[in-house]
Amino acid sequence: MSTDLERELRAVFEEASRLVTPREELAGRVRRAARRRRLALGIVTAAAVVAAGAGYLGVAAGGRRAVPPGPVTHHHAVKPRGSLAITTPGGYEALAVGGPVLYVATGSFPDAALSAYHRASGQLIRRIGVPSAPRALQVGPGGLVWLTFYPDQNGGGTGLWLLSPDLSQRSSLNPGMARRLGLADVLPVGPADALVADGGLADLHMPLPGRPGQAMLNRVAAIPADHGYGGAIEFARLEGRIALLQEDIRQNFRIVFAGAGGPVFDPGAGVNINSMVTGGNGLWITTGAHPAGPGTGGVVRLDARLRVVTPRSISSDTALALPDQVRQAGDTIWVTTQSSSRALFCFRFRTGAGPVISVPARLPPGDLAVTGDAVYAADALGITSYHVPAACR
Repeated sequence: MSTDLERELRAVFEEASRLVTPREELAGRVRRAARRRRLALGIVTAAAVVAAGAGYLGVAAGGRRAVPPGPVTHHHAVKPRGSLAITTPGGYEALAVGGPVLYVATGSFPDAALSAYHRASGQLIRRIGVPSAPRALQVGPGGLVWLTFYPDQNGGGTGLWLLSPDLSQRSSLNPGMARRLGLADVLPVGPADALVADGGLADLHMPLPGRPGQAMLNRVAAIPADHGYGGAIEFARLEGRIALLQEDIRQNFRIVFAGAGGPVFDPGAGVNINSMVTGGNGLWITTGAHPAGPGTGGVVRLDARLRVVTPRSISSDTALALPDQVRQAGDTIWVTTQSSSRALFCFRFRTGAGPVISVPARLPPGDLAVTGDAVYAADALGITSYHVPAACR
């Protein structure tokens, strides 16, 4: 690593260690249900074979590649400019961004790992082993990194780590406490505090990485558990409340607020909720067909009372009819779809929605981490960055 790069990273990590809260758009929010991720990977793996034959080139960390432009349509296709590609050591599990660093969780037991890359160069900063398959990966206030992991078919343990920005130090949750928590998602709310599911919604306070101490749990709200629902797949903050994505024993989905009573969003029997993200004074979600349900799906906006308020230009756009993931950075909304040829889109949203822009992707993305100046897409070959089109800034 060059002297200038070392100096830059050292300054960033020293600043983060003082627990200065970064801008909201720099905190990667990657929260995945493993079954949906592996479904997406199955799709993109097949596409990888076709793409390789068509001349799409993946390169090692720090390299450059040329990407042929996508079809020009009414979605204003744009040509990526010198995208950066990173080859990862195993199938990705989650992505997150904190300042100049991209974090990538990969693999499964016994080869799972968490890697930190410099975003500007793609250079590997540090890679550490993880005891089992990674699940939730978040960057919170101060640039500290939260990681949860679960056993898979190969074995491993259940746990939660809070790591320093350079991954050199960590604090670990007691294994007994980790096994009783629902660690499908964590929502950082302070330098060493995050919301987790513990029968109800609980604040988990961790010792700072590398410092002595014990984790403490404080129950803060109930989690609705009626009609076969319980726990939470994902959390999102919405106007002072915590929205919860839940799945029942029949694989039906809904969104509720933590606490007693309140509104409920029910997409209907046979409709999955694939992804959820806070967007200003509302939520953006993506829906899709349950294997046994009707062929419906789309990008949906909910207001602070979980009522559907999707702009007509978004709900009627056929290119977004089979969405997978949704992410937001500032006023920019990113959507991945299940299309093998046009799978990555963005648009601006403030008081209304701007034009939907098609961004030609190397391969259909399975996961995204977004910032104000770039989007990082995980596919079957690794991680690729794309510039934010001018119309989406």
